[in-house]
Amino acid sequence: MIGSHFYLNGKKTVLRGTHDFSHYHGDPVICPGDRNIAMDLLLHKKMGANCSRWPSDIRLHSKKIAQYCDQFGLMLSWAGFFEVWTQYSEAETLLPRDVREMIKSLRNHPSIVIWEMGDEALQLDGDYRRFRYHEFMIRLVAREDPTRPIIPNGCYCNELVDLIKERLDTGEHPDAENYSERRKRVMEEYPFFAHRQAVWDLHKFPYFSPSASEFKYIDEVSRILGGCKPTVYTEFGCDALPNPANVADIYGGFRWKENAYIKINRDDFDMRLYGKLIKQEDWRETQAFQAVFVCGLIARLRQHPGAYAAYYFATMIDIWTCYWGAADIKGNCKLGYYAAKSHMAPLFVSALHGGVTAGIADGLNITASNYGDRIRGATLNISVRSGDGRLALEKEIRNIDIDGDVAVTAIAHMELSGLRAGLYGVEYRVTGRDGESLGRMLEMAFFD
Repeated sequence: MIGSHFYLNGKKTVLRGTHDFSHYHGDPVICPGDRNIAMDLLLHKKMGANCSRWPSDIRLHSKKIAQYCDQFGLMLSWAGFFEVWTQYSEAETLLPRDVREMIKSLRNHPSIVIWEMGDEALQLDGDYRRFRYHEFMIRLVAREDPTRPIIPNGCYCNELVDLIKERLDTGEHPDAENYSERRKRVMEEYPFFAHRQAVWDLHKFPYFSPSASEFKYIDEVSRILGGCKPTVYTEFGCDALPNPANVADIYGGFRWKENAYIKINRDDFDMRLYGKLIKQEDWRETQAFQAVFVCGLIARLRQHPGAYAAYYFATMIDIWTCYWGAADIKGNCKLGYYAAKSHMAPLFVSALHGGVTAGIADGLNITASNYGDRIRGATLNISVRSGDGRLALEKEIRNIDIDGDVAVTAIAHMELSGLRAGLYGVEYRVTGRDGESLGRMLEMAFFD
């Protein structure tokens, strides 16, 4: 870790992938089989992931996951140890023994790049105990392994954000955007946030549409935390029905209701989100929404290169009867998988930056987010097509320079004057000096 970023072999690297809490049909939760683990990991890599937050959420932390990640070259934020909200009363007594043994058993796996020692543990318990748990856990892990970054408890930095926002005794106006003094005071009072190995981890609950409030939260957190530490944004995502023809023999029917993992009034949610109650034949619409949701947030996160060092969306393989996942229970990829593949690529071009609407009078302000090396003398081709597929506008811009090393570059402006309001698709194609393809992206929006 240097400043707000992770570095791999000296190169600034954004960790990106999935928060994987898959359950595999036909395999026990305690010890999933090699085939399903390997299939899941290979799908991660094919999608463009370089790291995943895995295992987590009532999963046994099978050492085989780390062994396969070593072989396949996929990094892990090892979300191990405690995985429940309300904790056993003697947990702190057992920590010195169990934390040491877990790290000893896993620390020789190079794929594990972050120790994450709990997922929302003690979230329903008292503040004092929870903060002491964070402090105690960082100290124990750092003693056993002083070389790796540490997340003492998933979601713990949501509270850091709240503490900084609520710290109003510094003389600043409550709505002031300069949070530096508040952040300094909070970190002095809660020094485990400032520990040299600490990573800041944020969770955003997945059952909300990609609205302005979501983007406002991402934008605001970037100002509140100020790039002082590498910050992880994780657990965003939503349900998407699989193609029923692919999984009929496993599901045996249609189930789109509250489940044991996520208790939510499905009917109310569907009416608010889709404007109708979802039926089995609406599986395409749910996959389209999942793609919009996941990719909208990734696109927004990429606009803050100094604020977010990692992001993981939930999840990879579809959980049995829950319908989450970028792939169904048999490994058939959903629309969100293919969309996320382009959004997590090293070079990503966007004019919507996570949004789904654009103003015709405003035009499109196009940026390039680049995790790779600097690009010089590139050509950008832009095609705007109406909802029926007809070409509405076309533009070519030559000799573009795009900053590298995890940066965002403003590269073009596209006028939309003359278009009628409606649904449009915008395709971006970036080629190098010798005509080689550097990236191809598609965005869809309603132009008004």
